Amino acid sequence: MGDSRYVVPRVAKELVASVKRENTGLQLPSREINRSDSDWIIGLLLLALVIFASIRTSYSKYLGHLFRSLLNYPTSSRMFREKNYPAVHAAYRLDIFFYIIFPVFIFQSVNYFNVSFSGNNIRLFLWCFFLTTGFFLLKKMAYKFTGKLTESDSEINEYLFNMDNINRISGLVLLPVVLINMFFPFNYPGLVLYTGIFILFLLYFKLLYRGILILFKKQFSIFYLFLYFCTLEFVPLVLLYKILSQ
Repeated sequence: MGDSRYVVPRVAKELVASVKRENTGLQLPSREINRSDSDWIIGLLLLALVIFASIRTSYSKYLGHLFRSLLNYPTSSRMFREKNYPAVHAAYRLDIFFYIIFPVFIFQSVNYFNVSFSGNNIRLFLWCFFLTTGFFLLKKMAYKFTGKLTESDSEINEYLFNMDNINRISGLVLLPVVLINMFFPFNYPGLVLYTGIFILFLLYFKLLYRGILILFKKQFSIFYLFLYFCTLEFVPLVLLYKILSQ
C-alpha cells in the first residue's frame, strides 16, 4: 500500500485535469466590442429604459391601444378624438423615448455603413439627433401649412397624429434592435440593423396607406394625392439622403 500523503494529492491533480478537459468544450461565443467611448450611449439607453419602464407600469393600457391602432383604423380615429390626460401624458413620454432611440439607431447605422462625416462619435450622434429631430419638426410644419392652404386642417391633424403614433411604435420596436446591436455576441451585427431598417420601411408604408385613407375622406383626387405625398414625403427624404451622402 502506498503512502496516503502522495496518493491524495495525485488523485486531486487528476480530478482537476479531468475537469479542465471537460470544460474546454463549453465555451460561450464572444464578440469584442471596439468602442472606447460608448459609455454615453449606455447612459442614453438607460434613460430610455427608465422612460419605457415608467410608461409600462403606469400606462400599459395606452400601449395596448397604441399597437392596436397600427392595424385598426377605428381605434386610431377614436384615440385622435378622445385625447384624454393619461394618453397625452404617455404620448409625451413616448415622444421623448423616440427622439432618443431613433437617433441612436441612425448613429449605429451610419457607423456600420462607414458614411461617417465626423471623427468624433459624440459629435456624430449630435448631428444625427439634430438632423432627424429637425426633419420631423419641419415636416410637421410643412403639413400644417399645406393644410391651411387646402382647407383640410382636420385631416392633416389626424394624419400627423397617426405619424406621431407610428414614430412612437418605431421607438419601441427599435429599442431591442439598438440593444442587440450594442451587445451583439455573433459575427454579423449588420443583420440586426437590416432588420430594423426593414421594420421602419414597413411602418412607413403603413403610415402612407393610413394617410391615403384619411385624405380620401376629403375627396382628394388620386392625381393631387400623388403630388401631395411626393412633395411632403418623398422629396424631403431625397434631400436628406443627398445631405448625408455628401
